[in-house]
Amino acid sequence: MSDKGLNKRFYDVLVKNSENKNWKKSINEWNIKNIIEGEYTTKCICGHIIIQRCVIVNKINNNELVVGNCCIKKIPSFKKDFKAYKGLKDNKLNQSLINLAFEKEIIDDWEYNFITETFRKNKMLSKKQIYYRDKIKEKIFGGLITNE
Repeated sequence: MSDKGLNKRFYDVLVKNSENKNWKKSINEWNIKNIIEGEYTTKCICGHIIIQRCVIVNKINNNELVVGNCCIKKIPSFKKDFKAYKGLKDNKLNQSLINLAFEKEIIDDWEYNFITETFRKNKMLSKKQIYYRDKIKEKIFGGLITNE
């Protein structure tokens, strides 16, 4: 165990629900499935009370666990996906979200390059560029929502 700030219970529960029983290898079996924000609280696998729940799913055995956003952010492999899903939940495009859509082949090379260059610009874009940017944004959001 080397990720700072995560307690033993977190490691134990995650490894127990993984196929590989080595921490460094077992963490790679998991992906973020969803981020749920709500009025009720629940507990993270580490034991802390949480409001923002990150549902993670094991790619090999389909086990699902509920993890708090604080624990998710402490795991380097989840950090970029958390930023992407946070953008998805907030309906805000960010570079992590664009990268995730590209990795999942929701957008092609041209769309990736175009949206990366234009997603922060508003005043300097033509009407045609804004139209294409908005269409790619819709494609990203629609593709990630249906792929979850």
